[in-house]
Amino acid sequence: MKMASIREFRERISEYTDDKEPVMITKHGKPVGFFVSWADRENMPIEIKRQAFINDTQKREELFGHIDEKEMLEHFENWRKHRRRR
Repeated sequence: MKMASIREFRERISEYTDDKEPVMITKHGKPVGFFVSWADRENMPIEIKRQAFINDTQKREELFGHIDEKEMLEHFENWRKHRRRR
């Protein structure tokens, strides 16, 4: 994970948006937020995916494609099986 001050992030935002690595944004050396690129949806934290899914149907389809209830349940079952094996 990269770190950048607010000023540095603002000045180099185009570089950070092209990169897939998350960025911790700091103010006076203390974390104030994180930037995660949409380019790396495979490794995006589940909470961000969940909020995108809940908030906007049209954007959800653009980002993740069409997902019906059956597919969602299959993904969930696979996740549960893999989680138990660990």
